[in-house]
Amino acid sequence: MDSDLLISSQFIDAHPLDAARILEPLPIEDTAAFLQELSPRLAAAVMRLMDSMTAARCLEWMGAKQTAAILGNLRLEIASLLLRRCDERTKQGILEAMSRDVAEPLRSVLDFPEGTAGALMDPRVFTLFEDGYVREALKLMRKRPKHLIYYVYVLNRDQVFTGYTDLRELMLADPNAQISSVMRTDMGHLSPRLNRTAILEHPGWHRFHALPVVNGKGVFLGALGYQTLRRLEHEETQGPRTESAREAGTALAELYWIGVAGLLKWVASTAGSPREGGR
Repeated sequence: MDSDLLISSQFIDAHPLDAARILEPLPIEDTAAFLQELSPRLAAAVMRLMDSMTAARCLEWMGAKQTAAILGNLRLEIASLLLRRCDERTKQGILEAMSRDVAEPLRSVLDFPEGTAGALMDPRVFTLFEDGYVREALKLMRKRPKHLIYYVYVLNRDQVFTGYTDLRELMLADPNAQISSVMRTDMGHLSPRLNRTAILEHPGWHRFHALPVVNGKGVFLGALGYQTLRRLEHEETQGPRTESAREAGTALAELYWIGVAGLLKWVASTAGSPREGGR
């Protein structure tokens, strides 16, 4: 790896927000040229903090395969937000380049209007069938820890949401007990069509830090968690960044970068070079 890129990568790893503030005002082709030299993990760390329209234009500039790898390192709600900002041809190309286990959840949330519970939910959360047994559930949890949250949602065989339990209760329960005997039914749910205001005002947040998203027939679609709720609250109170705030943030970031032998010089020297996947 080029020494300047190595140093820049180390800076990005430690200060992704500062990097995002510097990259946003640059020409799209320069920003995209730099981002595609990074690992997908580092590129994702920066892009999740950039203005979504700027990030989407960068995705359109890059090749579908590389973009798919970057989006695979983002939370589902952020990946779907950026895809919504892309033109239709780019969006479909990226989805086709993704593995099935990443593309299918993305397609499911993209079916709902932006800003609704259906668009913000995570459809990959761990669920159990009510007629299963605790011992089976514990085995499944060990095999699929990636999508575990504190709550475990319980469904019937028609995929209808019937209740919930939590990890502690499952671990303390009799291994031979049925899931239906350890689940509770006092959790409210969100309609996938609820808008941001209705989501924030839902009374369920007073008791739970993640709520199921359920359609009109009771079918479980996914869950919307506390982290997303906090982001929505922040956006409601703070609004979009003003231009003066953006400029102040960029100035601060540039001070961090002085003496680090960096990104701007490297981008300027490479921006004119042809890039695979560039437009």
